[in-house]
Amino acid sequence: MLAKLYAIHVVKGTWDYDRVPRLLKDKVDEELRAMDLEELIK
Repeated sequence: MLAKLYAIHVVKGTWDYDRVPRLLKDKVDEELRAMDLEELIK
């Protein structure tokens, strides 16, 4: 859940990817990839 929130903010540009906590980076990467795929499908 938190990872998705970070991913959304990173995509919007509100937060820097560098500010994502190291422990969450993998999850955020997964969320970003999932979001990219969703965008491609549309």
